[in-house]
Amino acid sequence: MSKTVLKRISMTLDPQSIEKAIQEVEQFKTTLENICVELVKKLIEDGVNVARIFVTSMGAVDTGELADSFQAVYFPEEHCGVVFTDCPHALYVEFGTGIVGAQAEEGDAHPLAEKLGWDYDVNQHGEAGWWYPAPFGWYVPKDGDGKALAWTKGMQPRPYMYKTFQALKEMAKTRIVEVLNSTNGG
Repeated sequence: MSKTVLKRISMTLDPQSIEKAIQEVEQFKTTLENICVELVKKLIEDGVNVARIFVTSMGAVDTGELADSFQAVYFPEEHCGVVFTDCPHALYVEFGTGIVGAQAEEGDAHPLAEKLGWDYDVNQHGEAGWWYPAPFGWYVPKDGDGKALAWTKGMQPRPYMYKTFQALKEMAKTRIVEVLNSTNGG
C-alpha cells in the first residue's frame, strides 16, 4: 500500500517538533486533496468515454447527436465532477417512452424509472401511438407543411447513464490504485 496514504507523523512535546508535525499534516492534507482531484478528473474523463460506448452499443437509433454530446465538468469548490449531456432527447433514450417503454420486461426496464417517477405515456397515446418530426429525411409521410414525420408507440429504455454510473463505481477501484501509484512514483 502507498506510503503517502499510510503516512506516519511523529512528534515530541517540544515547540519545534509540534511545528514540524503541523507542517507535515498540512503537506499530507495537500497531497490527499491532489490525489482526490486527480482521481475525480480521471473518473469523469472515463465517464464520458464509457457513456459514449454504452449509448452507441445499446441499440438506440442515433444520429450521433447524443453520443457526441457527453461532457465532463470538474467543480473545484465542491471537489466533485459531473458527466452529463445537454442533448434534448437524452432522457427519452435513457428511460424509454410510451407504451413500449412502460411495458419493458423486468430485465429491460430502467432500474430507477419507478423510483424517479418517470411517466412513460405522458400524453396518454397508449396503443394508438403518435407521430413525431423525423430526422434526416427518413422515408416517412409528410405533414401538410411538408415536414417529415415518423410514427411510434414509444421505445425501450436504454439506461446508458445508469450503466455508466455502475461501471464507474467498479473502475474507481482500479483508478484509485493507479492514482496512488503515480503519486508515489510508480
